Amino acid sequence: MDQVTATSPRIAMDEVESSQLHAIGHDPETDVLAIQFKGKEGDVGSVYRYRNVSAELFSQLKEADSVGSFFYKNIKPHADLYPYTKVLDELGTHYSAKIKENGDPYLLNWDGTRSTFCDIDE
Repeated sequence: MDQVTATSPRIAMDEVESSQLHAIGHDPETDVLAIQFKGKEGDVGSVYRYRNVSAELFSQLKEADSVGSFFYKNIKPHADLYPYTKVLDELGTHYSAKIKENGDPYLLNWDGTRSTFCDIDE
C-alpha cells in the first residue's frame, strides 16, 4: 500500500450488493475509486481509494454481475496500475502523512492545510 497521500475531496458512495464490499464511489475528475469494505459481522469497514480508475472501468465495476468478484479480479491485484491508500477516518476525510525534521509525523488535510487531527506535543 502506498503511503497515505492526498488525492481528492470526499467521494460520494453508493451501497452495493456484495458479501465483501459495502459501498463504491468514483471521482471522474481525478479517476479515483473509493471502496468501503464490509467489516466484521457485515458491519461497515474501512475505506480505501484507488488511483487511475477510469470512468469506463468504474462503470464496468458498477454494472458487473458480481461487484466484489470484478473488483478482486480486475483492480485489487493490480496495485502497480491502481495504487491505493486508506482513508483514515469514518467521515471519509483523506489525509497526507508528512514527517517533521525531528522524525515525528503530522497530517495534512486533502486540500494541503495542516490537520490538528493527531498533532500532539506542539
